[in-house]
Amino acid sequence: MARPANGPSGEERRRQIIGVAARVFADKGYTDATTKDIAAEAGVTHAAIYHYFRDKRALFEAVLVTYSPLSGVAAVVRTAEADEEPRAVLTRLTLAMIDRLETSDELPVFQLLMSEALRDPDATAVARTARRQLMDTLAAYLHAQQARGRLRPLDPELAAQFVLGSLAHCVLRRTVSGDPALLRYTPEQIATAFVEMVLGGLQAPP
Repeated sequence: MARPANGPSGEERRRQIIGVAARVFADKGYTDATTKDIAAEAGVTHAAIYHYFRDKRALFEAVLVTYSPLSGVAAVVRTAEADEEPRAVLTRLTLAMIDRLETSDELPVFQLLMSEALRDPDATAVARTARRQLMDTLAAYLHAQQARGRLRPLDPELAAQFVLGSLAHCVLRRTVSGDPALLRYTPEQIATAFVEMVLGGLQAPP
């Protein structure tokens, strides 16, 4: 698809469509929302939707990945240097999740999308796929660090589940539930404690 003069780039257009789709899915639900609805709201042709996304399912998956509180986590892991110590990466990962939840206005939209996903079997399957992508990113990083002898040879997929599951629980209680027991700690204090506990169980002995 050619880019119009002074028009948005392909990536900008893709992000725009995802943003509009998030609102349409949250408003109409996965089943009732159509790609024609999304195209009309985004001000693009119906064909443009299929230029960027295979089908409605792929678009919903992109929305969930984009709006998930874990998306910042995946970005940290993907950009980590191969020789970077796990302590530094896990600290950035923790701070990224806290920052995303505390400063982003996307969480309410994500909560609506997940509520919809729980009601629709097809949407539920898409949500699982989106979460799987994020878990696989962290599992691959942990596996690479195990190969370098920095982490114990535990199952990397299980380790990724435990790391992100426990972190998400703690951070959501702080940012969404407003748990006073967690609000009295700074993000840096939470990150330090979390990383110490994680590495205490994962880190290979010297």
